[in-house]
Amino acid sequence: MDAKTPLGQEAILLSYEAIKKFEAHYKDRLFKIVTTQQWEPAQLDGIIVSGDTIRATVEIKVRDFSYAMLLDRFNGEWLMSFSKLRAGMAAHAIHGVGMTGLLYCKSDKKLVVARLINNEGQIGLPTRLDSTETQATVNGGKAHRVNAFIDIRKCMVID
Repeated sequence: MDAKTPLGQEAILLSYEAIKKFEAHYKDRLFKIVTTQQWEPAQLDGIIVSGDTIRATVEIKVRDFSYAMLLDRFNGEWLMSFSKLRAGMAAHAIHGVGMTGLLYCKSDKKLVVARLINNEGQIGLPTRLDSTETQATVNGGKAHRVNAFIDIRKCMVID
């Protein structure tokens, strides 16, 4: 993501809204998200900690649709580059923790919380892979890559 553009800046601000929503929901478990530097590319967006302990890696995405549209138009599937899931598996091999995905639906401000990589280092939700052309970044462009279509219909949704 090119964080220096207006669209990139908006995506960063909305990702912080998602983080605040997640942390408020889990305040009794003292979960906090520590992000990577937003202006530098990173394979994952950060880690979830509780006290001094890493609990998970995290990938945060903001999408310009409602949760209802995600279920209807996109069949309850979260499209993510498969390289992100591979990065989560690699992080598991290093840190021994799973990967949580936060999908923030901009239109209705609902937050989907998905266990993308489980504690065994495997993909944690029903997922299909397909090589497709999609938007490259928040700023546009096209990218042809292997994408994961992750079934999030049974995931927690925070209002």
